Amino acid sequence: MYSYILKDCRIVDGTGKPEYRGDVGLRGDAIATIGALERDSGERVLECSGLVLAPGFVDIHSHSDLGALDNPQEENKLSQGVTTEIAGNCGFSLFPVTEGGKPAVRAMMKTYGKDVDLPWSSGAEYYRLLERAGIGFNYYPLVGHGMLRINAMGFDARPAGAGDLALMADLLEAEMQGGARGFSSGLGYMPGCFADTAELVALGRVAARRGGVYTSHIRDQGRGLLASIEEAVRVGEEAGLPVVVSHLKAYGISNWGMAGRALEILDKARARGLAVMADFYPYESSSTTLMYELPEWAKAGGPAAIFGRLSDPADRERIKGEILAKGELSWDRVTVCGVRTEANRGVVGKSIADIAGERGTDPGDAALDLLVEESGNVETVCSVMSADDVDEIALSQFTALGSDAYALDASAPFAGHPRNFGAFPRFIARYVREKRLLSLEEAVRKTSALAAEFLGLADRGRIAEGLKADLVLFDPDAVDSRADYLNPSRRAEGIEAVFVNGSLAYGRDGGGKPAASGSRSGRVLARR
Repeated sequence: MYSYILKDCRIVDGTGKPEYRGDVGLRGDAIATIGALERDSGERVLECSGLVLAPGFVDIHSHSDLGALDNPQEENKLSQGVTTEIAGNCGFSLFPVTEGGKPAVRAMMKTYGKDVDLPWSSGAEYYRLLERAGIGFNYYPLVGHGMLRINAMGFDARPAGAGDLALMADLLEAEMQGGARGFSSGLGYMPGCFADTAELVALGRVAARRGGVYTSHIRDQGRGLLASIEEAVRVGEEAGLPVVVSHLKAYGISNWGMAGRALEILDKARARGLAVMADFYPYESSSTTLMYELPEWAKAGGPAAIFGRLSDPADRERIKGEILAKGELSWDRVTVCGVRTEANRGVVGKSIADIAGERGTDPGDAALDLLVEESGNVETVCSVMSADDVDEIALSQFTALGSDAYALDASAPFAGHPRNFGAFPRFIARYVREKRLLSLEEAVRKTSALAAEFLGLADRGRIAEGLKADLVLFDPDAVDSRADYLNPSRRAEGIEAVFVNGSLAYGRDGGGKPAASGSRSGRVLARR
């Protein structure tokens, strides 16, 4: 007896092999049988004629750990077909938290709009909390290098000393023993930007001993893109661990056309024997905090020191000048997509240039004023990538799709970038149906098996008997993102059903529109 029978599916199994037709029987949390099944041999039968059954999408670059307690159902990802998330990226995780480091950790979290008591000290404690509460997705945990550094040395803008490095190594070793699958760096953010390569290599060796992976928001995605990719490769080669270059892009108009050279560096490293790949999202606009644009020296000392500099006339002029001198963005291409105070709600959806015009001030001053008014909590969308570069990265054999998104529900008042609700459907619609640059089979591989295999998830990312029943059922002629920059929280269309560990997590109830079922059948995929 099966818990579900999915009848007459177009099965795209994630491997890149041609699709085939068949029935799929689920039992418990696994795919029990693929073949021709009797309709009365299952508790529930879903008629799937014309629909594609694919492995549940694996989001290789996610920040859903930050919202998992507030939005455990994670409807924005389920409605895209995502079942597994690699989280703790860009050097930022919710652990470890030492007593000495907690004040600095909380100060940094407040700049991201998160004021959390942090009643846990380790990843293992956080995993248990999630498991007790229940989550709607499978969570593959990474340790943020930034958290290691904050706990060891706060926001000090200096290389780590021997004692600092020993403490970071001990913290990372404990987290790896507790189930973390690797570590991430955010070298454009504080405090990761203060670390040198030797520090990353030393920590990489700790993770490598436990079979870990290294993911990196590299040091510079603009003029320094190629050198920054070389640095990530060096960490992998010297430490002996696999590397994922996060959200690969050529940032800034002056750097358009660099995607091919960036991919060539990764290809050469792969030819030398390094396990290395990259992730991307299918948009020409990025999204991050406005704080990210500050020069490195201005971030020294953490939030309190930053706001002090923003109030100092000489420092402010220097900061404005250095942002523009990079030549990577202009203020008319930077749009505010999120603030925290009610007083500034009116600026959401407007460019920094437009806000400056309304305020009768210089755009640089308008940007820095907003940072002060919002205590750093200013989210932006930056139109800084070229479609040709995005396409070249998307079509590379060794790039996987990652949303760079948070866990949100359908009523989210702050959805920011449309990737939060639309990255995966947009990718399939854009590259398979509209541009016809990828086969459906290859697009599905890029959203499932490619990441799963690289990250050691042997029982997920493919459709085969005995594997976990993480599945997405979609209409290939209708699947698409409805989210845009003005309405970023619109749910995708064409996603008919999503199964997480054999439970229907998203689908139709009584013939209505697809919606989250309330099932919290996700698991923490900690190393056991």
